[in-house]
Amino acid sequence: MKRQCLTDNVDELLATAGRWRRQLPAPAQSLTATLQQYMTAHARDFKRYAPLVDAWNQALPPELARHCRLCEVTAGNLIVEAEPGPYMHELRTISAELIEHLRSACPRVHVKSITLRPPRRRDAESAGDL
Repeated sequence: MKRQCLTDNVDELLATAGRWRRQLPAPAQSLTATLQQYMTAHARDFKRYAPLVDAWNQALPPELARHCRLCEVTAGNLIVEAEPGPYMHELRTISAELIEHLRSACPRVHVKSITLRPPRRRDAESAGDL
């Protein structure tokens, strides 16, 4: 039996070596295309919650609106971040009226309650405390 040596197939090895190509990553998607894809995927939520945001902005006095923000809606519970002290107290005082206003302005959301919490610290603010 004849032993095969690598040098016997040099031409074949050289031919196959040139065929291999590195797989290039897929080209990056443009920001516009990414945003359009995101908006299309979440259009239903935007249509549902946009009236809630509008009604919230109309119902709050401007001074109070500057010190609080809507965070999320979960199972009819509206979570609002408010600065502690008089702003949180004022929101707690008018929360029943706000719920009624939001229910009438946007019945599809089914607002049942409002939960107030202090604002979460941002990374930029907390970085200086280390």
